[in-house]
Amino acid sequence: MSQSPPLKTRFAVLIIAYGRETAYAVRCFQSANRLIVDGRAGRYTVAALGGVWEG
Repeated sequence: MSQSPPLKTRFAVLIIAYGRETAYAVRCFQSANRLIVDGRAGRYTVAALGGVWEG
């Protein structure tokens, strides 16, 4: 069984570009977590996911 890449790697890929469905999922996550809803996986969204923002 393969292991998932580290969080930083997954977030870096997510920040580059993603499709409409992923942007919708990000907006839903932001809304459910009382974040600013903009559809972007920025500093506060990444922190809410347990990641570390390096931007």
